[in-house]
Amino acid sequence: MSEQYKFHRTLSIHHPPPHNLAVGIFLSIAMEDPYAAYRPRHSTHSSIASSSKTLRESGYYYSSESYALLGMPSSAKTADGMKPSFSPAPSRNETPSRPKWLSPYYLIPTTVLVVHTLLLVCSWTFFSITISRPAALSPGIALHVRDHIQSVTMVVTLVASFISLVSTALYTRSILYSLARFLEGGVSLYTIASATRIAEPSPLKDFTRPTWTIAALLLTLAVNSQTAGWTTLLLPKQIEITSPMTGFELDMKSPGFKRLVEDNKDIINADLFSRVIPITEASGGTAVSTHFNLPSILNFNHFSWTNSTLGVMPVALEEIESSILSVQGENIPVNVKIHRKENTPRGFPVRFSMTQQGFTAQVSCQQRNLDANTRPSIRLRSQLDRLFDSPVTLAQLEVVCPTASSATFSEPVLTSTNVDALFGISCPVIQINGGRRWDLILAGSGIYSAIKTTVCSVWPLLDLVNVDYDDNTFVFNSSFPSFINGSIPWSYDEAPWIGDFALSVFLRGLRVGQSTTGNSMGDTVLTFLSSVQNDPDALSQILAEYTRGVLELSVTMLRMVFTQYGNGLYPGGSSTIPESMRLNINGTHRATTIGWHQARETAASVLIAPTFVSVVSILIIVATLASKGRNREPEASHYFDPGDILHIISASAAGGMKTELTPYHEDTVESSEHVQIKLVPVEGAESRPGFVSWENAK
Repeated sequence: MSEQYKFHRTLSIHHPPPHNLAVGIFLSIAMEDPYAAYRPRHSTHSSIASSSKTLRESGYYYSSESYALLGMPSSAKTADGMKPSFSPAPSRNETPSRPKWLSPYYLIPTTVLVVHTLLLVCSWTFFSITISRPAALSPGIALHVRDHIQSVTMVVTLVASFISLVSTALYTRSILYSLARFLEGGVSLYTIASATRIAEPSPLKDFTRPTWTIAALLLTLAVNSQTAGWTTLLLPKQIEITSPMTGFELDMKSPGFKRLVEDNKDIINADLFSRVIPITEASGGTAVSTHFNLPSILNFNHFSWTNSTLGVMPVALEEIESSILSVQGENIPVNVKIHRKENTPRGFPVRFSMTQQGFTAQVSCQQRNLDANTRPSIRLRSQLDRLFDSPVTLAQLEVVCPTASSATFSEPVLTSTNVDALFGISCPVIQINGGRRWDLILAGSGIYSAIKTTVCSVWPLLDLVNVDYDDNTFVFNSSFPSFINGSIPWSYDEAPWIGDFALSVFLRGLRVGQSTTGNSMGDTVLTFLSSVQNDPDALSQILAEYTRGVLELSVTMLRMVFTQYGNGLYPGGSSTIPESMRLNINGTHRATTIGWHQARETAASVLIAPTFVSVVSILIIVATLASKGRNREPEASHYFDPGDILHIISASAAGGMKTELTPYHEDTVESSEHVQIKLVPVEGAESRPGFVSWENAK
């Protein structure tokens, strides 16, 4: 560009006529376009061309060379006061000085394809990773995010908004780029108007082309939903990191343990648990409460159970102290291992589940009228005496079991003169198939006479059960998951070698709960019985559930004693579970932390909007490039932007539009469908491109 031309581009007007100056400024704004070098020097039928002629006649001349700015009139008054003179316009053949690859013709499709492809690849890669498995933040960052969740949400939303803004901008450019390319071959005025509205994006208000209207609505929804999709994808939230767990516990079905119990009956009995026998009443009451859908929790030895213990050995993730055998207590070792894949921070909820061996009892109770002449026979023996000048009664139950030739006596208890007591005794029964069961006989007297003589048939069973461990920090303050809830057991096997021991614990608890004023088990049974008086089978259900709960607790205590350090109960005085008595167990550890994971119920919708926008943008560019092929456009057309109102005005004022358009108050939509226009050089190959009626361009 010549120095003389650059000099005259500087605006220097000395007292021009006011009306001509206004016209010049108006035209400088209205005619701003990238085609200054090709601007025609002729009048058109437009009002803008008429104003241009007026300006030329007034002695002013305007010119422009820029894509974005039009030149202003330049005047310089001579020293002798002559009429101002103006510099000539730049040459028509002068092209923009910027590199060709930076022109919109090349830059827009390249940017759209690269950026939207990256968005698709990155979003779906991240989505695939986080839906297949959770991705956790480092422990330190997770704690920071948890403590500043609102700030993190704001930052992520801003990032999502920025990504959506870039995606939307490129989506808009792809449509406008395609429209600019197809203008060379000719399109309807309706196509131009509709395409620019879709690019905004904005729905179409007419149904001239129903397909376009529906597509515009879908694209508008998709573009405006991108932020929601990106935020849902990128926002870190609470997730669970699962890790497998393996370990072992005492196998009560192993032949070695069976022999151990049978050979040490004098040791493995209720006397072993004399310190914790009173807890049996709470265990029975918890089981009854659960049966009648009443919330109840049993707390024992650092653990809390719903329903009952289910006869399982509670799994601890750290050594805990057990005081079952002595006041000093011994620790219970950790016999499980967590195979962690990622570290999780402390202070977040932790839970795990294990498949373990449990114990239960099938208990069936029935009221029977028994006396000294029935089989089994029953007789209450009592003796009134005085103790420290207070009358007391020493009482016991005498029973002759069906398979016994002599009577069996319950342990004598001190009670009131009215014999307010609840008695129990068990009779072993050999079944026809060779199996064993126990008939537990319970009888109340005095204030417990409502507990009629009942025979409960008991079948001890070993089973498998899924046990859930939870830290439940909203209820308990525990350093490890200690809240236990088990599933319904399955895979039952009879375990008669445990029957005598379990029932001895039940009967010891019944006797320990007896006093001169009453019986704790009897009080519990009467309490439940009074609340379900309308059920004729209530007493049988209460006694059956109570018995089951106590028997399950007895085996849980037995497992704890055989697992803790220093028990000395194994052969040779060992305290470690021998390999032959071990049962392998496994489970799943679940630790809560902060990270990313896509929920299955919303996964399908997270990336619908961003993906739809990216795919449409890419397809538009690909289809445009494929349809145009190697067809070359005039280089000046490369800069035309149908989304820029100044470019539209400039192209319309080029002089090629001779079609009379419908007035504003009439239906302009339908008529615009029939107006076909092209963007071509108006006056020869070297002239400025502008809108030309299709009929005139042929």
